Amino acid sequence: MEKFQRSFESNTTKANEVIYSLGSTLKTEKVKLQEVRTGLTTNHAQFNYCISSQISKLQDNIAMERKIMDALAVKTEKEDPKGKKEANHFVKSESEPKGKEKLFTEEPMVDNNKDEELDEYELKRR
Repeated sequence: MEKFQRSFESNTTKANEVIYSLGSTLKTEKVKLQEVRTGLTTNHAQFNYCISSQISKLQDNIAMERKIMDALAVKTEKEDPKGKKEANHFVKSESEPKGKEKLFTEEPMVDNNKDEELDEYELKRR
């Protein structure tokens, strides 16, 4: 019976040591994972800011380009001695972008139109 008691106490001590070791290992891993998560969150925020600033710069450049194109169109119309207005068809009438439009829509890009079946005559004709 004494042998059984010593074996029980030894096993209990070893099990407690393993549990304590496992607990401290898990705490260390949790801290490391929290550090990684914080780093990723920071990197993600910086990346989003960088992308947003680049998009803003591009929108500003487009607005400036539109103003220049409008000014050139007006100047061309004034300088044209024959009164032709054909050269300015490519210039948009808007001088400013409407604002910060979304680059992507949430609408699915699915073609719901059913393809019509063409008969042999129609296929030859096209």
